[in-house]
Amino acid sequence: MATPRWAQSGPQSLSALPNLDVWQMDAESAFQDLRDRYRDRIDALFDSIMGRSVDMVHDRVIVRDLLALAPPGVDELYALASLGDALEAQRYARIVVDPAPTGHLLRLLELPTLAIEWSHRLMRLIMKYKDVAGLGEAAQDLLNFSRRTRALDALIHDENRAGVVLVSLDEPVVVAETDRLARRLASTGVAIVGDIRNRIRELASPDDALPATAPRHPFVLAPELDPPPVGVAAIRDWCERWRRRD
Repeated sequence: MATPRWAQSGPQSLSALPNLDVWQMDAESAFQDLRDRYRDRIDALFDSIMGRSVDMVHDRVIVRDLLALAPPGVDELYALASLGDALEAQRYARIVVDPAPTGHLLRLLELPTLAIEWSHRLMRLIMKYKDVAGLGEAAQDLLNFSRRTRALDALIHDENRAGVVLVSLDEPVVVAETDRLARRLASTGVAIVGDIRNRIRELASPDDALPATAPRHPFVLAPELDPPPVGVAAIRDWCERWRRRD
């Protein structure tokens, strides 16, 4: 699978903002590379074993099925868990992730349990043969993925270290969906640290855009601009026009 031209293999520094690195991930390609490495190792293992038994043939099929039937969205989780190195090294003061829309975000928050279970099932089979044909590297990759996924799940649910900033448009349907998202996040123990109402038109009163129930976190109104801001200077000027309501 070819990597899209926009994707990057790791964080890239911005000359205009020396204290900011950005990383455009291609989650699907990253996880496909992982699966390809496993497939090559597993094929080499079973091809090298003489006197194949019915059990070995069965195991080979199971391992391939587990690779092909990873939980939907595990590629996004794998890419996100790859931030573990930066987290452990404390390389950054803050890491901001721009996730997929509501449905994908909720699925992503539910994935760690499924992904860990899947990796453990695969691990049990790999460990059965790791000493025969050197599958130790594959086992270690799985251990690292499981460890990082557990750490990521713990981080997401630690309100002192992580939280979600809700961004929505000032439209009834979008506001209602955002409210539902907020309730789901609260039920899963994920903290909400801010709410941005984007593309606010001129209001008779700034309070018109506030929710009916006063939020327990900072609520920010971001004005609509035509044309939209492009470039560091324009975005900085736009941010200075945001209005905060506590």
